[in-house]
Amino acid sequence: MKAWRLILDGTRPGPENMALDEAHYISAGVEGIPTLRLYSFEPPTVTIGRFQHPESFLDRERCESAGVDVVRRPTGGLAILHKDDLTYGFTAPLEGGRQGARDRYFQVVAEGLLQGLRLLGIEARSAAHEDSERAPGWCLEGEFGVDLSWHSRKICGSAQRISADGVLQHGSVFLTDSSALMKHISVDGAADRPISPFVALDEAAGRELGFEEVAHAIRQGFEAKLGISFEPAEVGEREARQAARLLGSRYARRPWDPHPVS
Repeated sequence: MKAWRLILDGTRPGPENMALDEAHYISAGVEGIPTLRLYSFEPPTVTIGRFQHPESFLDRERCESAGVDVVRRPTGGLAILHKDDLTYGFTAPLEGGRQGARDRYFQVVAEGLLQGLRLLGIEARSAAHEDSERAPGWCLEGEFGVDLSWHSRKICGSAQRISADGVLQHGSVFLTDSSALMKHISVDGAADRPISPFVALDEAAGRELGFEEVAHAIRQGFEAKLGISFEPAEVGEREARQAARLLGSRYARRPWDPHPVS
């Protein structure tokens, strides 16, 4: 049975979370072990895609007055407001070459997540959409990239980054609906309700769910569906040092002013 690392990392500020995801991504090829990190955000944080311009859909003053931080992700895609959610960060060495890797790794992660949701009483499905040019805005406004859906409503959106050595995929499920705050911090018209809105776990399950219960179900789902075993772990010293460097050089910088995206 193949062993993966599992890091139940709890709550961190957004810049730290993004720095850690990239640090694990950088070390994935060296470590050679797939890693699943489960975490959340405090304070509430908007993560924007690598190439987004936040001023086109976010109101800076409203974000600041509401205590919502903003940070740029190491992956592409559209913005997500992280509030009362569970976010996963999956990293692994790249196997089988880059050709088809996007769908290959998405399918692996989707199988584990879908089984975890089933254990919570939620029957969801996976859906892949072709990349295309699109207006800037919110990930949960519509279908893009790789999603999980429940009754045609997005329940989890994910973003990827793939190199010659490794893969990073992360995404979020929401314990409760935070769309009211999302609308509040948006510029006028940038968070209109989509035709197929997202759904939070409490609505899909018909009951309240906590972070620990969801994390436990996801762990069981991955192990049962993928035939792996998790080895509980902490963030390694090398990854922590790398994350600290990335935090200082990149993620501690606010994304409102244009700067090179690496």
